[in-house]
Amino acid sequence: MSESFIALSVCEDCLLFIANGIDDSTPQETVSGAENAAGWLMAGSEDLGFSWSHCEVCQRRLGGQRHRAWLDPH
Repeated sequence: MSESFIALSVCEDCLLFIANGIDDSTPQETVSGAENAAGWLMAGSEDLGFSWSHCEVCQRRLGGQRHRAWLDPH
């Protein structure tokens, strides 16, 4: 990735939203977090493992898999 991209750690809900868009099961926190992102979000392919850390998009602290996503702030 280019140096202008910012690496994020995101939950499964946010990864699916970033990759596929909204559907009936998308949590409101995910939609709000993505709408408030300061740039363009892109799904990555790296699995970061299980974590209790907050998701950097929706800010929820639910335990679960974290995945790489990228933010282009331009």
